[in-house]
Amino acid sequence: MGVRVWVTNNGQAAAGNFVVNVNGAEQTVNGLGISETKTVFLPGASNPVNAVVDSTGVVAESNESN
Repeated sequence: MGVRVWVTNNGQAAAGNFVVNVNGAEQTVNGLGISETKTVFLPGASNPVNAVVDSTGVVAESNESN
């Protein structure tokens, strides 16, 4: 059991390393190229699921609220 999150870089520049937080569990993603998608799997299960990509705010984004 666990949660799988797909993260896509829809921006115009590559993204460096960032953290994905799912219900308090964290995993580092080693960057994303332009239009690249990576899958993050975190073991465990709970309901509801709250996933936050770039939870530490290190990636500069054109829209930080989406």
